[in-house]
Amino acid sequence: MKTATNVMAEPTVSMIIPVYNVEKYVGSCLSSVIAQTYKELEIIVVNDGSTDTSGKLCDAWKDKDPRITVYHKPHGGLSDTRNYGIERAHGTYIAFADSDDTVHPQMIEKAVNALQEVSADMCIFGYQMIREDGNIVPPAQPFLSGTYSSKDILKYLLEDTRITSHVWRYLTKAEIIRKHPFPYGKYFEDIFTTYKYILDAKMITVIPDILYNYLDNPHGINNSRSPELRLDAFEARIQRVLDLHTACPEISTYADTELVKYLVYWYERHILPKQKRDPELHRFLKKDIHDSFQKLHPDRKQMPACQYRKYVMFKYAPELTDMIMIINRKVHRMFRHK
Repeated sequence: MKTATNVMAEPTVSMIIPVYNVEKYVGSCLSSVIAQTYKELEIIVVNDGSTDTSGKLCDAWKDKDPRITVYHKPHGGLSDTRNYGIERAHGTYIAFADSDDTVHPQMIEKAVNALQEVSADMCIFGYQMIREDGNIVPPAQPFLSGTYSSKDILKYLLEDTRITSHVWRYLTKAEIIRKHPFPYGKYFEDIFTTYKYILDAKMITVIPDILYNYLDNPHGINNSRSPELRLDAFEARIQRVLDLHTACPEISTYADTELVKYLVYWYERHILPKQKRDPELHRFLKKDIHDSFQKLHPDRKQMPACQYRKYVMFKYAPELTDMIMIINRKVHRMFRHK
């Protein structure tokens, strides 16, 4: 039987929710958050200068639940708003939610239990994508389960399938979060930041439970086809690989390989379509990619031979690079099934 002396006190969790012009969704989000079964919860809602009724709706929700604190600030973007919430958080752990998404009622409870079971610094959990019509998009691959080192999780993060950069999939020690503020004025801020959390975590636990519902908003940043806007995603991935070369050199070649795959995809989706419509932008974007490779390996002689071949092939024939990768995958599958 548990007594008052042997029951471990539940740590406080701060959940940070940035809000900007989401009057259609914010009620569903906050309704799911206050339904959490975990009791030691601090809910920090930051209204980032909304021009619709989002701010008033948040104030109304504050009156319904004393755990909610609402802040109103001038518009500064998602990174600035999350940082504002982090500065005002009192919890031992910090979680995030976007104000157009919803969360499972046991999200925090399950994540805290998983952390405490193995004394981990971070818990990563599963999620599902929901279309605006309510249809659920199943995950492309099963989510991971178990306890991992930061190096192992970083390799999965670079693959960007079972482990992704979405910060709302993570419950993390507040002391780690505070060391790495989100980059002001950047889109795809999670890609700039999440790998730094992972590097600082000594032990990471992953649970496959689907605890977060991500709304696939057709007007959101992730569905934008603007190459100018998506340059931030490109910059973030380059910076991530540069940092991993220093912080985790044993996976640097692996990181380079994953970057090449991403660049080929990025080139085909965002640069080739611009070749005829906007040749000047096409030349700029292509040069930006090649300059980034030189940052990774300023001394070509020190670049691994396999990476140098991929670099040269990508520089002069990116479409051929993609074709060869597809052929390699098909050959690999053929031999695997024999």
